[in-house]
Amino acid sequence: MANHPPTDWSSVRIQPAPDARTQEFDGEVVLVDLKRGEYFGLDGVGALVWTKLQARATLDEMVTAVTAAYEVDADTCRADLVSLLDQLSHANLIKSVPV
Repeated sequence: MANHPPTDWSSVRIQPAPDARTQEFDGEVVLVDLKRGEYFGLDGVGALVWTKLQARATLDEMVTAVTAAYEVDADTCRADLVSLLDQLSHANLIKSVPV
């Protein structure tokens, strides 16, 4: 697995990586990295975030969507999303593009 430097997610748009493939099963999104054959499962909030990523969302746009759909404060939401984005980036399932 590549060692990725930390990303300032607040200054970029985020989208699925070209090799990431998805399938939805009963409200869960399963992500597969075809190069390595690894998969990642997202449900609930994670599935909502993935739909936003497919639209090349910013971190702020994802925070707005999640806080509107779930009872969570913006600071907690942002911290949790940064953690999720770091994990997805480390698994090569997302990439950042300049705003």
